[in-house]
Amino acid sequence: MQVNHQSIFPTIVSDLKLPAFSSIKDSLIQWIYNYKENTEGVAKSNRGGWQSPDDFWTEESFKEFYDYMSVGFSMWNSAYSGYSYSISNMWINVNKPGDYNTLHVHPLSKMSGCFYIKVPENSGSIIFECPSYYVNFNLHKSVNSELADQFNFYSSWCMDPCEGTMLFFPPHLQHEVETNQSNEDRITIAFNLD
Repeated sequence: MQVNHQSIFPTIVSDLKLPAFSSIKDSLIQWIYNYKENTEGVAKSNRGGWQSPDDFWTEESFKEFYDYMSVGFSMWNSAYSGYSYSISNMWINVNKPGDYNTLHVHPLSKMSGCFYIKVPENSGSIIFECPSYYVNFNLHKSVNSELADQFNFYSSWCMDPCEGTMLFFPPHLQHEVETNQSNEDRITIAFNLD
């Protein structure tokens, strides 16, 4: 007799590498540091570090970079759904050594994501928590490792992103960013889509 396993109700997390990121990286980082120098940050999930206001992307001087990011939004949207998504808000994160982001969600949006701009080695992974871990606690503890690996059936899932990558995930997924243990800033742009 054979036991068959199926995965139902999966959570889809998508990532894509934007083309020719190296051609825009340095000027984007310079724009971010110039903006940060002249803009007061906000405190949300960040512990230490700096988060921009969530409407920075409407600045005329950011248009070149917004247009570049829009390529990624279009690529993801065409592969993910037939619906049209638009930006509801977007903010910059600059985490210096020792900074991190606490566990949080992105309520009131349809999809969330992050664009990785500067990610030094040991600058912190993003960790997603299983939304059903509490109700499936005993099952999570009893599933063998082969089955857990086959279906990504973990209590949490860790990703070490690469520069130039966009990550898309459902906004209800609790996530955090580990402490930046490098000697450099970690720079990302987070966003929500409606």
